[in-house]
Amino acid sequence: MKINNLHIQLNQLLRRRKFQCYCVGTAKSGTHSIAAIFDDNYRSGHEKEANELINKLSKFLNSSISQKEFTKYIKKRDTRLFLELDSSSINYYLIDILIKEFSNAKFILTIRDCYSWLDSLCNHCLTDEVSPFWHKMRDIRFASGSKTYSKEERVLEENGLYPLDNYLFYWAKHNTDVLNTIPKDKLLVLRTNEISSNLDTLAQFVGVDPNTLSLEKSHAFQARKKLHILEQIDSSFLQEKIDEHCKPLMEEFFPKLNLSSLN
Repeated sequence: MKINNLHIQLNQLLRRRKFQCYCVGTAKSGTHSIAAIFDDNYRSGHEKEANELINKLSKFLNSSISQKEFTKYIKKRDTRLFLELDSSSINYYLIDILIKEFSNAKFILTIRDCYSWLDSLCNHCLTDEVSPFWHKMRDIRFASGSKTYSKEERVLEENGLYPLDNYLFYWAKHNTDVLNTIPKDKLLVLRTNEISSNLDTLAQFVGVDPNTLSLEKSHAFQARKKLHILEQIDSSFLQEKIDEHCKPLMEEFFPKLNLSSLN
């Protein structure tokens, strides 16, 4: 075991990280694109070892393992993967540990307007096959609230989706927590629709040459099919729910957007 650890340490010294950065945006906010932008020239990963990470996270949240055990796992995982850019929506649940254990790390929050985000998420949940671990992750994110559907949400219930409250509460909490938790000098906020026009800003933030980033990969993992689920919900009801949960952040980051932006 000691020999193996020594080998890992020597390997790290030979490789060295040019930077250490975590993308902590929500699912469907551009985390895949961020990883792809760095992929050509840096050790970049999107949702690496996600199934194992979700399993450990679930045990931690259920108090099956302690914070000390979970932190030890996160540190060992980092040593093994040794990524320069680690991009995953799951990283949100690791923020406190990442800030404490990796003092030089920087963070990127990709933030997408809640209208197109919700539309994209519904499409993804209904069209993309995922592992049982990712179904567990959806429960972690969205099942904490009441699973009570209003009559206006019948289309969500019929399609096995969560109520609007559950999705929109998560969107607001995830983004607000990131903004309030990570020190401002360590955080770069990028609107999803502006990722490709901010490669210079992104490069400067992590301290690399902008020419080493790939513009062609800035639109990775776009949706293959649109189901127009939200169009089947009464627009006044939908807007009321959005205002209830998301209005402060929407006014700050997307003041000109409204429901018509989906069309």
